[in-house]
Amino acid sequence: MVTHVYGPTSANFSLPRPLCSRLRPDVCDRQTSDSNVDCSRLTLTADELNAYFADVATDPHYSQIELDNLCCQHGCDFASFRPFSDELLITVLGRIRPTSPGPEEIPFWLYKSCAVELGAVVAKLVNFSMVQQKVPRTWKTANITPVPKTSILTGPGDLRPISVTSILSRTVERLVVKNYLTPLLKSSSFHDQYAYKPTGSTTCALVDFTYRVHTLLESNRYVRCVLIDFSKAFDMVDHVILARKLYRLQVPAFIIHWIMSFLTDRTQATKLGFHLSMQLAINRSIIQGSALDQYFT
Repeated sequence: MVTHVYGPTSANFSLPRPLCSRLRPDVCDRQTSDSNVDCSRLTLTADELNAYFADVATDPHYSQIELDNLCCQHGCDFASFRPFSDELLITVLGRIRPTSPGPEEIPFWLYKSCAVELGAVVAKLVNFSMVQQKVPRTWKTANITPVPKTSILTGPGDLRPISVTSILSRTVERLVVKNYLTPLLKSSSFHDQYAYKPTGSTTCALVDFTYRVHTLLESNRYVRCVLIDFSKAFDMVDHVILARKLYRLQVPAFIIHWIMSFLTDRTQATKLGFHLSMQLAINRSIIQGSALDQYFT
């Protein structure tokens, strides 16, 4: 989409909610009413909705052999691997916040309350998974929670599939992200990226965008902006392309292999109300709702 920005008087700004409530109560009231979603038009069953989500996240031309060959070409080097200690896992488990359990139905309070007893066991499991570059099968399934994108639903495309995975899986993903992926964001390759960085935010992006537009308007009558929106960005990520990009970023090979194991041979079910669909297999996507998703879109 291409849009023109003509000087500051015609620009549209979105006010923060606290400030908005004081200056434009009518706008805030309208924003609040938009959160009341009308689901009366949605007539799909849980199985039909899961079939739709699975179809989007399935590539008919997918080749597991191509991915395996790519991983074999780069070998594996554990020079940068540092086993996670028992003490670290005790601390991490003890800090788990209230969250929905995954398909295995193990509640968060069990990990939190028994952190001392489970720490050493979980540490051994996690380190073994890293060394073997394999993810337990129970971590490779998810229950989909459909989240509306619009206030009035006209079809399954108006729903965003958020995956609820194993709590333990999410915990290990965050450890991988913190220790092996977040340091990559210091690279000059991400100098103009604001999302998913410790020092970045949408506010920073808007400030930079506004500054650039206003600077250009000092010497131009208008500024032409090209805005691109990727449809199904999370659900259609190709794993082979993703692996190649991770290798170019010099992510340790064993971490790439572990991530590819996490993303392949996955299954999902969709929960709609009190109904849970049958499990279906998918072969692409980076699992929207996981701790890894924000780094791969």
